[in-house]
Amino acid sequence: MSRYIIVILLFVTSVWAGELEDCLNKGHALYKDKRYDDALQEYDRAISLDSESLEAWRGLSNCLLALSLREDLIYAYEKIIELDPNDPIAHFGRGVCLEELGRNKEAVPSFAAAVKIRPNNCEYLHRMGENLYALNRVEEALQAFDAAIKIDSGYYEAHLGRSMSLNILNRFEEALKACDKAHELRPDLPIALNNKGTVFIAMGRFDEALACYDRALEIVPDFERAFYNKACAYALLGDKAKMLEYLSKTFEIEPQWREAVKIDPDFDAYRDDADFKQLVGLE
Repeated sequence: MSRYIIVILLFVTSVWAGELEDCLNKGHALYKDKRYDDALQEYDRAISLDSESLEAWRGLSNCLLALSLREDLIYAYEKIIELDPNDPIAHFGRGVCLEELGRNKEAVPSFAAAVKIRPNNCEYLHRMGENLYALNRVEEALQAFDAAIKIDSGYYEAHLGRSMSLNILNRFEEALKACDKAHELRPDLPIALNNKGTVFIAMGRFDEALACYDRALEIVPDFERAFYNKACAYALLGDKAKMLEYLSKTFEIEPQWREAVKIDPDFDAYRDDADFKQLVGLE
């Protein structure tokens, strides 16, 4: 090859590398300033210069995450995984996106891949458990929650997940203990008490369930899940007036709970009741 051609190639390569670095630096600065759309354009330019630049794809993924562009973000994570199969953040991020889109079955392998790379990450195990639970793979979900707790006995979210998994498996006494542990870890939050009430309902212990919901509402007075579950309890007890009262309170806070009522078997006895139909919007 001619010495002059080599010089030209080196010059072109140098210019190309400089332009790529310039795009990346601009993208990083714009991202830092929270100008995500502008940063996105710079990372796109960088990728057009080098489609295998991990730095560009990671920068692009950060922008897409900030802009909540999940479908595009899934593609970016998949590209990062293609270039670096051992990137746990990309596997985990892909799983989170799929979970948020309701695609739990696809999310599980992504969380499993993240766990395989970082087996001691409690968040990865917990999110895998949540998605397994959503798929009714409760035994597997319980294993994931237990693994997280084995690593960190104070991991609050895993105790919550464990409590609901044990409840589904009819292991009620263990479920109650899991609720108590979660509440011990975060007494400022109402969810563990709400879960405990749900376990008590499954056991047919309605007075104790209602007491748990009341305690949850003492912590967060507008905690609509507790109002909803009180309505469920009163429906099962046959107390129509109380049921309607707490459904009304639920809908005042979050109207979308009407959709849950339409398919919740706890309310089956009232499907033909005129007052119930009017409140829920079934007429």
